[in-house]
Amino acid sequence: MAVAASNAEYADDFVQNQAADAHHGIPAIKFFEDIPGVVASHGVQKCLERLNLLHMKYKFWESKFVTSRAALLQKVPEFTRAIQTVKYIESVNAKQAEIAQQDGNRGAPQEEIGGEDDELSRQPRLNTVNFELADQLFARAQIRPSCVCIWLGASVMVEYEFSEAIALLESNLNTAQSSLQEIEQDLVFIRDQINIAEVNMTRVYNHDVKTKRQAGKQ
Repeated sequence: MAVAASNAEYADDFVQNQAADAHHGIPAIKFFEDIPGVVASHGVQKCLERLNLLHMKYKFWESKFVTSRAALLQKVPEFTRAIQTVKYIESVNAKQAEIAQQDGNRGAPQEEIGGEDDELSRQPRLNTVNFELADQLFARAQIRPSCVCIWLGASVMVEYEFSEAIALLESNLNTAQSSLQEIEQDLVFIRDQINIAEVNMTRVYNHDVKTKRQAGKQ
């Protein structure tokens, strides 16, 4: 128990108290104004060990945030393209319905002798699209848009009406953009802490070198 209390007191001298929800609870490091006082309280070796530990933790969080940011930077344009695609399909579907209604009002034309009389000829007009199979690999297909299927992950794909799909994708886009903005702020904070930790370590080390030189001269 004595060791734990000592560690807690030791940690408070190096980090600042802040709200638990601020920057995911990552504490802000203190900038040492009085290097001789800090060294006198904890010793050079313990100061450098603690600062180095904090520096490693900040570097770990920086790597984690950078990875998350890269994933979000990929998701945001994907959501944007998906929304544009669904809106385009919805508009095509509306146009096809309008054309079908106009044809119905004019009356169905009589079939010519020898003309095609299969099921496809009586179905709504097709929309030809190119869709991506893999990187730089596309296939052409003819679709009759009436709804869309969205891949949710974990081997789950759900069919949605156009309005529901757009609402879901826009919600995901807004969430991704908010998360991206938060991570950008966290990265700025983390990099500031890394810089302060490095400056503190340099000043503590330089103070130790200077003290040893002065002691050697005496």
